[in-house]
Amino acid sequence: MDPILAVNAIIEAGLRKGLTLTHLQLQKILYFAHAMCLVELRRPLIDAEFEAWRYGPVCREVYSELRCFESRPIEEPVAVLDPVTGVRLSCGSELDDALVSKIEKCVDFFGRYSAGKLVELSHARDGPWDTVVKAAECDVNIGMRIDNETIVQRYRYHWLRANAGDEKEIRDEDTPFAANGLR
Repeated sequence: MDPILAVNAIIEAGLRKGLTLTHLQLQKILYFAHAMCLVELRRPLIDAEFEAWRYGPVCREVYSELRCFESRPIEEPVAVLDPVTGVRLSCGSELDDALVSKIEKCVDFFGRYSAGKLVELSHARDGPWDTVVKAAECDVNIGMRIDNETIVQRYRYHWLRANAGDEKEIRDEDTPFAANGLR
């Protein structure tokens, strides 16, 4: 799926829940939804890669499209035009029920967190971002790519604590990533 169409699905899910999300929040929710699809559905959400940037994983295509919003909330889906026909594309045509379910669950769970908290979650010790950043200290990784294999390897058994009422100690390894109400 085109990453912008996936972001639009996240924006729409957030709006249905009364949430307006910033570019940074959308990047992180997209990343976590992509990871969930890879681990649980064994297929990617988007046809693009994430890169390890200072504030966590970033999909460059999404960054290019949304950087103009800076830190302002994005209150409506981004217009995506078919390059051949010029007709506006809808995300619904590429989303099956399984993908919609994962996006909805990620928005339900991660949408309540601030951009800063989502950055912290994406930087979790021994998670994909952390693994790529540490590996770059002694190996070359042009573009600091976080490939899908690394995401699956690190999140299949990754542990993370993230209780709604307690935003402290996120890096504790108390609760499995997949057991945080995301299934």
